[in-house]
Amino acid sequence: MENLEQKIVEAVHVLPDDKKAEVLVFVENLKNDATNGVQSADDKEEAKQKARLERLKKLSGMGNSGHSDTSQRVDGILAEGINKREGF
Repeated sequence: MENLEQKIVEAVHVLPDDKKAEVLVFVENLKNDATNGVQSADDKEEAKQKARLERLKKLSGMGNSGHSDTSQRVDGILAEGINKREGF
């Protein structure tokens, strides 16, 4: 049995964090099914929402430019980008 567990650990180890979060939710669901019978539809939806939230949390910091006024400068930023690339 330990060989199977090691294979699972190795397979999960190479996954990106968002996929690891999905695996965790899946394993928790399996554990709940084994101990509590069939999981309710509400519990399944809650688990899906939890996995989505984890993915969003990981993605939320990817676009941080360090500028707090980006939304106020959006017209200028877009105009500058258009002029550089297309010359409009």
